[in-house]
Amino acid sequence: MSDNVKHPSHYCKGGMECIDAIKAAVSDITDPFEAYCTGNIIKYIWRWNDKNGVEDLNKAKQYADIIIGHRANKDKPETGNTVTDKPHQFTDEEAQDLFGKENAEGRA
Repeated sequence: MSDNVKHPSHYCKGGMECIDAIKAAVSDITDPFEAYCTGNIIKYIWRWNDKNGVEDLNKAKQYADIIIGHRANKDKPETGNTVTDKPHQFTDEEAQDLFGKENAEGRA
């Protein structure tokens, strides 16, 4: 039986849990904000096909855009929110072109 609190099935793949992959991936990222955003990217990419489909891909893209904006503005004086452009939202057609129809549909 799956434990949806400690070990949800959409976070377990190939004998590995997403949290372990995130921990390894962010271990050498010195900026805590970038590490946090990277962890979220991994989380949404990890589960997209098993949970929320294209919505999770858009969330991952949004966090990637946030890191890009953060990096671009790292040397500039702080003026508030560094990400001002709304990230691209994939249409169902774009997702189907990228991932195939059966994988692009959202998961409940």
